[in-house]
Amino acid sequence: MTMVKKFRIAGLMVVAAVLYCSLVTPVSAQLPCPGSEPFGDLAGGAISGCFDGDQVFGYAYAPGVSADNTCPAGLTRCTAGTLDNIICESASEPNPQGTPVTGCDPQAGTNTDGLVTINGNWGNVGVSGCPNPNGVFGVGRNVYVVRDSRGAGIIISVGYDQAAGAYVAEYAGAPDLTPLPCVAQPSSVRRSLAWRLNNLTTTATNATADVTVITPALGDPTSPTPQPGKELQVFTDCHPNSAGIAFNIGSCTEGPSGVPLAPGKLYTMTGACPTTTSPLPSRIASRTTWTLTSPQPDATGHAVLTLPKPASPDCVFLGATFLINGVESLGIEGPLAIAGQNAAADRAVDVRATQGGGKITVSYRTEAELLVAGFNIYSETGKGPKQVNSSLIAAKGVGGAGAFYEVPLNRGLFQNGRSLYVESVLANGTTIKSASAKF
Repeated sequence: MTMVKKFRIAGLMVVAAVLYCSLVTPVSAQLPCPGSEPFGDLAGGAISGCFDGDQVFGYAYAPGVSADNTCPAGLTRCTAGTLDNIICESASEPNPQGTPVTGCDPQAGTNTDGLVTINGNWGNVGVSGCPNPNGVFGVGRNVYVVRDSRGAGIIISVGYDQAAGAYVAEYAGAPDLTPLPCVAQPSSVRRSLAWRLNNLTTTATNATADVTVITPALGDPTSPTPQPGKELQVFTDCHPNSAGIAFNIGSCTEGPSGVPLAPGKLYTMTGACPTTTSPLPSRIASRTTWTLTSPQPDATGHAVLTLPKPASPDCVFLGATFLINGVESLGIEGPLAIAGQNAAADRAVDVRATQGGGKITVSYRTEAELLVAGFNIYSETGKGPKQVNSSLIAAKGVGGAGAFYEVPLNRGLFQNGRSLYVESVLANGTTIKSASAKF
């Protein structure tokens, strides 16, 4: 069965898209499309690997029009009567528009299974702008930015399919409908999805960040796992391995080189510091809630920023945008938190050691992780400190958040030591020593 034959455009379940206007180019009267113009996962596909236990943020935009599903403050999931959204976290979610269809598509699965779908319609009531009023090929290329509360996400861009009368996200995926993945923030916490933290120095009130904005890579849907340093990928229906090209849909009128990708701008935002269970505040995804940095990156993407550290419990976040076809994204990519004034970034705190069963279990936590690459544990012996872990304990913090660690080690490794400490190893080669813990 071909892609086109799989569509369920008639009676399509659509999750409403309440839009804010981004005047990249003028859109006449900012009205919705005159008829139905669906977009999203319309051919039975889905996105995998997103944390969908709480709200997954989603934006759809084209030059001059945009959609968001940011929840009001304090809500973890947008529902009918608040703000509508374009992301289905589960098949059991209701349709906020109140149409006869009452649930999301089956491929959205259940909450916490990692599967989500994009569902929207540029013809819905309340939409500000129409990307393709006449419904023709080559007009109003859509971009979908999906981001979960842990910072993982995906970017998809597709052109219009005149035969289906829709923008079909699956055209940017593999021909066999294997779900495209939400890509997590890099495990090396000195680098976000969209920018690299070259160095960071802090005082009690300020943080000076040396950063480089990353150029997005064109993602291969048949091999979507990113290469280190190229985590920010854009999947399009113009890639030679995409379903759009494989099925000769015609939605890509530009060709692979006709959808140029480029780094965008740097932004900051002050919000609640991240935690191990909720690293990112709900308004993290929309750049309308962020402020442009000064200075902006130079021609090479490099900038050195001095950022005030807000008082606890707030943190300052740094994020970046990207460009597709010269148009700046409406969502923020790679947001990371730079700790507030009362947070001990990268240092192991609450270090404890317990004995039992021939082992010593070392536990500790971090309040924020910005430059730390990992940790070493040292026994304080009569002959000086002795490292007891055989390899670096990898940092686990996501989005600048701290993390909790528990490391069991054989008692004999500590020799005659009666106390220990944890050493934080930073990406710039420096180390930070914790307070000692007795055992």
